[in-house]
Amino acid sequence: MPGTTYYWRIDEVNPDDPNSPWKGDVWSFWIPPRTAYAPAPADGARFVTQDVTLAWTGGFDAKLHTIYLGDNFDDVNNATGGLPQSVGTFTPPGPLAKDTVYYWRVDEFDALATHKGDVWSFRTLPDIPIADPALVGWWKLDEGQGSTALDWSGQNSHGTLSGNPEWVIGQDGGALKLDGNSWVDCGTPDVLQIAQEITIACWINPAALGGDRGFVALDGSYAFKASSDHLRFTTPGILDHDADVAIITTGTWQHVAVTFQPDLTVAFFINGFEVQRLQGSAANAGGGPFRIGNNQWNQRFTGMIDDVRVYDKVLTAEEITLAMRGDPLVAWDASPANGSNPDIDSALPLGWQPGDNASQHDVYFGTDVDAVTDADASDATGVYRGRQNGTSFTPAEGVEWGGGPYYWRVDEVSNDGTIIKGRIWSFTVADFLLVDDFESYNDIEEGLPGSNLVYVTWADGFGIPTNGSTMGYAVAFQPTMETAIVHGGRQSAPMAYYNIGAAFSEVTRTLPAQDWTAHGVQELSLWFYGAATNTPGQLYVKVNGVKANYTGDSGDLSVPQWRECVVDLAAVGTNLQSVTSLSIGVDGIGATGMLLLDDIRLYQARGQ
Repeated sequence: MPGTTYYWRIDEVNPDDPNSPWKGDVWSFWIPPRTAYAPAPADGARFVTQDVTLAWTGGFDAKLHTIYLGDNFDDVNNATGGLPQSVGTFTPPGPLAKDTVYYWRVDEFDALATHKGDVWSFRTLPDIPIADPALVGWWKLDEGQGSTALDWSGQNSHGTLSGNPEWVIGQDGGALKLDGNSWVDCGTPDVLQIAQEITIACWINPAALGGDRGFVALDGSYAFKASSDHLRFTTPGILDHDADVAIITTGTWQHVAVTFQPDLTVAFFINGFEVQRLQGSAANAGGGPFRIGNNQWNQRFTGMIDDVRVYDKVLTAEEITLAMRGDPLVAWDASPANGSNPDIDSALPLGWQPGDNASQHDVYFGTDVDAVTDADASDATGVYRGRQNGTSFTPAEGVEWGGGPYYWRVDEVSNDGTIIKGRIWSFTVADFLLVDDFESYNDIEEGLPGSNLVYVTWADGFGIPTNGSTMGYAVAFQPTMETAIVHGGRQSAPMAYYNIGAAFSEVTRTLPAQDWTAHGVQELSLWFYGAATNTPGQLYVKVNGVKANYTGDSGDLSVPQWRECVVDLAAVGTNLQSVTSLSIGVDGIGATGMLLLDDIRLYQARGQ
């Protein structure tokens, strides 16, 4: 019978074998129906272009097809008298209306009878106004189905999926997961043929790095990509601008952005912070296909990508932070950051920035992600923590040292009572207190906004004859921080020591008064990495000016391996309830070399 699936099985029998019979697999086959099937676009499809060509698979033994199309279900369902055609496609006369649900039906004639088809539907592309003329491309990637990536800038630069990208849950709403052989092709719209000022921003979650992997590119004009583990921006003439300190990692969401001013600067941003600024190159006329996840060299991205934006101007750091928000109605800028591992002193209070139009905030908090995701204000399990007027909240039970993961959500409540459900955020609490992980330092010139130079925070011996230390690499036009050899995070701090003509080499950080007895802290930990060319000396730290020597072998300074320097704080004769300075140094006449420093932490007793 047409339209029926049949199942069958064969058991094998041998009367002379005690193991007989042997049960067979179940197989199946399908007889196509006499009605049309497999519509394209699929039934219920969204974001269908206005010039769509309808297609289907003809019914069993069909000879002619009669098509009915309209924006009213009943009219299409009850229609009769259409003109039959011999082909299995149909292009509506003239473009369809935007943001409209259309219904269509195909009746099949097999020379004996006409078989009425099902009524299918699809919705055309929405009518998206231009809200910001400088935003010339915005692909939210929230579609969740189909082969079209909508351009929400209003410029109609909609993309077509190439290869087999997968629609997935993203950083905000949906996203695309690219496998290294898939991308989005947006064609050659005039509005994207840019070779002058530009800002490109997107969320990425790389599955793999190594080599060049393109995020966004306009062939012949620009390309924004990962080069190994850092960001790179290429301008006309294949001029590469390598942001060596703009380090990205696999397996986590990061917001990356680049701004380009021809002949002036190229600035790179990660998670809203400017991490490196380089001299800009000239800009030449260029242009070609605009692609997401690929470029003209087929340097394809592997991983998830979300919320891709292109502006034909240079955004400020504040504007890039706003662009990170995504949906402006949703609470944003979570503190602690989503997926982070803060210490117990910085984990609370929970904080956020309000969504537009929000007057109050419903807070949900707990250790069960499903409970926090599904709860509403009627929750009686304790996950719902009430409606807040402010944008911070501290759970009554607090958090535990080394605890978590903790999950939380903030729903925004507007004056008219509308509730906008928030994102799910999470964090774990570290089993240490952080003194310095060297992650926040950059190479922005002192005096410029956002500048955080490591040798300013950690005062070294520059200009001091008796102190032979230098903090950070001191090579012109090169990054001051080390990004290839790290103990944790994305960078470590180089410290050179040169005890020739100097009695010692020492760097010092002045601290706001800190209590190093809180939470039962007993140990100070510092990780260091030596070099085979180093001349050994005595590594030490000073707490409030009181010295504590590294108790390991002095030869460890010549070993290219991460080693931990642990100081028993009880043995340091100073007021640990008011620590205001920390120094790291190397003693020993004639000692010279370079150490990498990372992850200075305070621990409870660890049994060492």
